[in-house]
Amino acid sequence: MDNLDPGQRAAVAQLQSITDGNYDADTVVSILESVDWEIEKAANVLFGDQETSSFVRGSSTSSSTGSNDTNHIVSGSRRNPQSSPNITATISYYLRPSMLLSILTFPFHFLSGILRTIFLVLRLPFGPSTTRFSSLTFLRRPPKSTDPKAAADRWVRALEEETGATCVSRAGLLGAALEDLEAAAEDGKKVLPDFVVGSYEEALRKCEKEVRVGCVVLVSEEHDDVAEFKRATLTHPKLVHLMHSNNFVVWGGDVRDPDAWSASQKLQVTTFPFIAFLALQPRRTSSTSSSNRSDTPTLTVLSRHQGITPTSPSNLVKHLEDQLLPRVNPFLARTRQTRLRAERDRQLREEQDRAFQEAARRDSERLREKMEKEEREKEEMMRREEARERESVRREGVERVKRRMRTWARETVVPMDAKQREAVRIAVRSPSGGRLVLALDPRTSLTQLYAYVDAALLSPGSASEEGGNFGEKNVLEEIQMLGGHADKWWEFKLALTFPRRELEWMPDRCLAEIDGLKGGAQLVVEMCQKEGDTVNEKGEEEDGYETESDDET
Repeated sequence: MDNLDPGQRAAVAQLQSITDGNYDADTVVSILESVDWEIEKAANVLFGDQETSSFVRGSSTSSSTGSNDTNHIVSGSRRNPQSSPNITATISYYLRPSMLLSILTFPFHFLSGILRTIFLVLRLPFGPSTTRFSSLTFLRRPPKSTDPKAAADRWVRALEEETGATCVSRAGLLGAALEDLEAAAEDGKKVLPDFVVGSYEEALRKCEKEVRVGCVVLVSEEHDDVAEFKRATLTHPKLVHLMHSNNFVVWGGDVRDPDAWSASQKLQVTTFPFIAFLALQPRRTSSTSSSNRSDTPTLTVLSRHQGITPTSPSNLVKHLEDQLLPRVNPFLARTRQTRLRAERDRQLREEQDRAFQEAARRDSERLREKMEKEEREKEEMMRREEARERESVRREGVERVKRRMRTWARETVVPMDAKQREAVRIAVRSPSGGRLVLALDPRTSLTQLYAYVDAALLSPGSASEEGGNFGEKNVLEEIQMLGGHADKWWEFKLALTFPRRELEWMPDRCLAEIDGLKGGAQLVVEMCQKEGDTVNEKGEEEDGYETESDDET
């Protein structure tokens, strides 16, 4: 009503006053739009003029006497009303037999409603003889709340027991042809459509999500026509095959159940049995022309059928084959294709996103591994550098101590005259070819001999001025700091040439105590292999010295 101009609002008010408020504003606006806002034509439509009653899409829908059976989608443009209501039509409407019968039976209806209320309060059974006068619904109390799924399942099973039929899926006739269903019906094996066992809202969501035509069946056991409707219409082979082959979503219930009662209120059901067909349709607004449609379709009631005659199998089959399916199927097919393309596009985007994420993950993993490798190499380099620095500091300290040792050796080891009888004559040859001939006091220690050979033969000129406070005790302490490995400290060995025998260093041992040196001896210097020195293919040590053979010595 907010989108109407003052003239259109006045036309709506006039038509509602003519009909005594029996129709709501939305219905009146739809009727006026269909007849270009001419009140006389709208009144003729409401009061039974069949020439103008085709304003509704799916005009084959009909209803019982006095029922309101209009569609949610109407066509036509608006214009201001230009004529006054037809008084003759108004009088003829109120003088119709159905209206007179409704006026005469109103007291019975009112009394039936009071009796129903009293019986419900007293929890007494209400006989079927009085139920036929109980079409008034405003005195009815909605039943207690139950599970919609359980209520739907209970109603379907009761329907199967009452009609002696079985749903198509449980009967094993999925995909069966019409001839098969008719043959099964002739053999006494009736079939029912596959009803959705769930709530009314779930059935609507199923229609909207799967882009299918919906069929809502509502019955009331208080009406005498319901039993015939169940046996003749719901089990009709052609109708069942038509709905099954077109993949209808069928939902039904008894208005005594809360969910079905709520559905009847939403669909404004006044007469039973009732069938409504729903499907997605383009959304239209009342403020613009019928060609203005939104992109998103909405679930719309396509047709409504109330009463035993409109819901007969022949009328429903004719309506579905001639009007509803030819009009709805093309749009639903386009909608399915659109959603299918959108779903494929969505899946493609998801696959692309997953591929991009996987590529990004691999790139990130490779970058992380590269950074970790560089970090490990950097840490390894730093450790090596620190190790080299520590080794350099250690070697400097060792070299400083050795310089003091060499100074001490030169000061304490004084060669004797070789002519003296007690002198021990020793000839020492280094790997580089250097030769040293000594005549030493027999009391000279083995430590002094090693130190003198290192100072005079291997490291000539490497001396320190601080050798005065040095002694054999200091050499022993340095060797103990190296774990007792004398070879690591001296870095060479002295050996007798013939027969070859190693002259192993021992602390506190003098030359007179060593066999083979009393009468003089030839000694050779053999360099020890240092840590990190490699051995070539011939087995020769690559430490800067050549190993001499015994013959050369």
